[in-house]
Amino acid sequence: MKDLNPDNDMSLDTLSKIFQDAKGDSYVIEELNADNAHLAMPVIQGLADIHGIPLIDNTSEQLKQHLRQSIANDNKDIRGLIFRPLETNGQPRNIAAAYAMYHPKLDSDGRLGVWVEDVSVDSGFKGRGLATRLFAAVAKATKGSDFMAWETDERNDPFKGYQEDKLKSRKTGQINFDASAVVTESELPAAMRPSDSSVYITEPTNGENISDLLFSQQGSEAAELAEDMAIVGFKTKDLTSGRTIATVQASINYSSFNGHWRIILQSPKFKTDLTPDQKANALKSLILRVKGYAHASGFTEQLKWHIDGEDKDTTSILKDTFGLKPYTITDDPDAEMHLYKMNKQAIDDLVAECSSMPEMS
Repeated sequence: MKDLNPDNDMSLDTLSKIFQDAKGDSYVIEELNADNAHLAMPVIQGLADIHGIPLIDNTSEQLKQHLRQSIANDNKDIRGLIFRPLETNGQPRNIAAAYAMYHPKLDSDGRLGVWVEDVSVDSGFKGRGLATRLFAAVAKATKGSDFMAWETDERNDPFKGYQEDKLKSRKTGQINFDASAVVTESELPAAMRPSDSSVYITEPTNGENISDLLFSQQGSEAAELAEDMAIVGFKTKDLTSGRTIATVQASINYSSFNGHWRIILQSPKFKTDLTPDQKANALKSLILRVKGYAHASGFTEQLKWHIDGEDKDTTSILKDTFGLKPYTITDDPDAEMHLYKMNKQAIDDLVAECSSMPEMS
């Protein structure tokens, strides 16, 4: 039997591993696909209940449909894992004890990591160490990533304590802005519209051209890992001079709660000689292009913008000029979603810890 050792080169396509939980019961790890997605729905429902979010009626069918499309297109747009408990005869039971969905993500410096969209353990299987094993399995399936990041409901005190004490994750200090009005409204809010005299133009960049987004060599090691990503960011050019004046990293993920795709933007990088007004105009050009890209690609439900806390200029433009507010998972203003990240060392430590757990041959 193969384990979660980081030297194991087993790909996600062949990922099928058996392990034991803290009580000695056995499970098999399976890649999420159209045939087993329905098993995850009770776990997804439980997670939605924790956040107070109603699932849409056809969540399961939409998830299976998108998974089939992803497989047909030979890509990994939707990536997930489930843990299935084993019967005494070694056959998997038709339930999922735990579930995770994740996606590749670039940070504002061009480093490639993992965005963990959902992690949940069924209520009947809590207290067995499965959540920790689930994070370790995601880390193993995405070997080479520099970080793992996710957002946590500020009201979820038990998980906040767990992620800091057990996973050694930390708040990033980023502001999680809700920019969904950019893609949901038929027209951009007036404050976000570029002027008719704007000399800036913004275009998307895919994984094969990630170097276009980097003003330095930092993050260049992510280039090979990001080649299969449909979108890695946007770059803005000054038409007068022809030079790139701003870039922003971007990633796409899928919400299993409501069956839609979303775009996540990172803090932009500007040329150092730009004035505040030029930065604002560059961001307006970016927003216009993101809106066009989102509608052309079908990502019309949600847009998030993760801004570094020390990026005062961008924070001021998005908050004071564009009127964006922090993202909340429900209408409850206390349900603000804060961003957490595990660094490379924490990931390696977690995988090493789980590699030493009892295994079945």
